[in-house]
Amino acid sequence: MKRKRLTRRDFLKAVGASALAGGLSTSTLADLHASASPDKRKRPNIVFILTDDQRWDYMGCMGHPFLKTPHIDRLAAEGALFNNAFCTTSLCSPSRATFLTGTYAHTHGVTNNRGREYNPEVTPSFPQVLQAAGYNTGYIGKWHQAYHDEPRPGFDYWLSFVGQGSYFDQQLNENGRRFEKKGYTTEVLSDYAVEYIERNSEHPFCLILSHKAVHEPFLPPPRHAEAYAGESLPEPPNYRDDFAGKAAWQRRRVRDWTRYRSSEVRSNAVPDAVAVKPWEDPAHWWNQGEKWLNYNRCINAIDDSVGRVIAALEAQGVLDDTIIAFASDNGYFLFLGEHGRHDKRMPYDEAMRVALVMRYPRIGPQGATIEGLALNLDLAPTMLDLAGVPIPDTVQGLSLRPLLEGKASRVRDDIFYEYWVELTHHIPRTVCVRTEDWKYIEYPDLDDIDELYHLKSDPAELHNLSQAPEHAEKKREMKARLQRLLQETDYRAVPPNLTPGQPESPAPEGLMLSYTFDQVEDNSVKDESGGELHGEMDGVRIVSARGGHAASFDGSAGITVPVSARLDPSHGPWIIDAWVKPERDGFICTQAGERVGGYGLFVENGIPGLAIGSVSWVYSRTIVDGREDCLGKWTHLAAVIEETRARLYVNGKLADWAPIPIPLRGPSDEPFVIGGRDAARVDEQLPHSPFVGEIGSLRLSRGQEAADRLDTPEHDAH
Repeated sequence: MKRKRLTRRDFLKAVGASALAGGLSTSTLADLHASASPDKRKRPNIVFILTDDQRWDYMGCMGHPFLKTPHIDRLAAEGALFNNAFCTTSLCSPSRATFLTGTYAHTHGVTNNRGREYNPEVTPSFPQVLQAAGYNTGYIGKWHQAYHDEPRPGFDYWLSFVGQGSYFDQQLNENGRRFEKKGYTTEVLSDYAVEYIERNSEHPFCLILSHKAVHEPFLPPPRHAEAYAGESLPEPPNYRDDFAGKAAWQRRRVRDWTRYRSSEVRSNAVPDAVAVKPWEDPAHWWNQGEKWLNYNRCINAIDDSVGRVIAALEAQGVLDDTIIAFASDNGYFLFLGEHGRHDKRMPYDEAMRVALVMRYPRIGPQGATIEGLALNLDLAPTMLDLAGVPIPDTVQGLSLRPLLEGKASRVRDDIFYEYWVELTHHIPRTVCVRTEDWKYIEYPDLDDIDELYHLKSDPAELHNLSQAPEHAEKKREMKARLQRLLQETDYRAVPPNLTPGQPESPAPEGLMLSYTFDQVEDNSVKDESGGELHGEMDGVRIVSARGGHAASFDGSAGITVPVSARLDPSHGPWIIDAWVKPERDGFICTQAGERVGGYGLFVENGIPGLAIGSVSWVYSRTIVDGREDCLGKWTHLAAVIEETRARLYVNGKLADWAPIPIPLRGPSDEPFVIGGRDAARVDEQLPHSPFVGEIGSLRLSRGQEAADRLDTPEHDAH
């Protein structure tokens, strides 16, 4: 049974559109502010330092063989080191929103790095709640959600930049004032953090210092440029993972990570195992490169920043009255390292585990190593709990205070991890449950096997046990745990986009354009949808076909549809529905633009298909192919474009689907063209001949209900 899509409007209504969340209404926040303790000094200050792409084990206190991080180590020695901390999504923007709100990506809606942002009226951040309770709040550094640097709600002081930022000479926005600040960004942000502490030490404050480092490209400051020269590490035990016995998608190799074609994937035989391509010199492993050493050197600059923050708190006499939390947003595979991968995203521990250290001597023992499972969404409730401020009911994390106080060894028995298709086609939507000893992984959109690992005996996650009969009972148990977590967290396959500033109903649903070619006058075909988007015909003949009329194209003819916001494929699902009788290869229809990307129906080698070109800092191409020749015969095509996937139906049956890692942007500033003449190219490798043949009807529509109907057994295109 299909789950009804939860729209943004439904979600806002469910939590209360006028509420800030779970019992913390606007009036309640005002009450918190009014009832703030007159003896404000008794409330702890909060400093949260967040790094980017720093592995959990790249700290001296985690036993790194040569990396020196004395200031981070001091936090651990005088506080607590979390040895089993994880993120719920190993990706920058989702993790940052989770740290702030204490909610999962499918709840706050930031599922990717493509400009989504949590809505403070739906899932308030912990600084927002602290601000209402009388705290002064500041944000300094990388925000990396919506594509702007304007101050966000919940902060009295704001200093940030757009997107990833740069390592040197950063453009900054300080409380609405933009300027360029010369220097190394890690040091510049630290300067502002010290100034903030000096200005606000007389009353409770919450400061978030969010570094650009240690994200690629790894550019250290000059003073650390020669550190660790000649150092190296042994090859990881899972560097040569051949993925034997694992999900087939991991062994499939495609030629271009920015281009995905379903027929190529479908026809590509999947080997039983794959070999990691060795370096030209097998003795010269990847970690001897300068790029890898620069990763360590950037962390030195971060450690210097931690030391400056500690010194500033000491100078103001508030160090022991301040909760200091240090964390990384996600883990990292280092440059073709573990499992032959780099970057993050995957549900393996190298990507899921994060650094987490807390210092607050007013509670708990010093120098503690905490083994209990912790998540990045636990930070928000922990900070609120330690500050004595009510935790909003929207928060899905748990306070780690019992662990810090030594009153409990764990607050949870398992953790939930999720990943959504983003930037690269080749990593599918993922859900995962991990306990202290076991991990279970599913890929909901694929017809593929699941994965099960016994972490105690196989910490490198090399041996998938999901198909082993002797582990069938454990698999059932872990699968049940995953289903429970999916239900408890209200996981949904289509998460809401709650980004502030976007209208609740961004585009109308229903029929947007309809041509049947029964009403043609003066070289104009009437739009029967009611939208008045009448098409201008050039060289098109109207002929009798299929009990009515059809447009005939000879390779020089075409129909141009006026540019209109109605034809916006970026708000979907967007559906292209056509009856066609092609006589040769070529594009049936297209709509494309350099700024927003585009899409089109085409025929290649007699096989129909859907092509999508998406624009970001890369150009991503998704192609969904049919399976049968359609030349010379009437064929019904229905294509569905959603935010993260595309489907093609041929004669009422699903032919194939493909992921869309970068969604279309719209509306296009280029006209919708039928017949392919002068159409902007969506993919340069496809045939771009003008259409030859007949089109009996063509409709464009928008809406989940119409898209879902294509999946029902009663749907019949004939």
